[in-house]
Amino acid sequence: MESIKGELERIVVNIWDAVLSLEAKPTEIVSASTPDSMMTACVQITGEFEGAVTLHCPSELMRDAARAAGLGDNPSIEEMRDILAELANITGGNVKSHLPAP
Repeated sequence: MESIKGELERIVVNIWDAVLSLEAKPTEIVSASTPDSMMTACVQITGEFEGAVTLHCPSELMRDAARAAGLGDNPSIEEMRDILAELANITGGNVKSHLPAP
């Protein structure tokens, strides 16, 4: 199980660096954010493996991500959702490439 966790951490770190030039670090700390301040995106994976990749992030982090993506100093909620959805899609694609075909 540890190898899967390590690979997922590597994927996420690489995506945040490549797409947003932001540093992501694995942590065991759970966010103290309230449910109202969280954003979630989910990508379904089907084939030999059936499951989903879910990103659950504080909205302030998504605001920082939208800014890093060049969407201005005060990104809209729609822009923040777009960034989160794109990160989920990229992450899902990377995860899927490690799963058995088809």
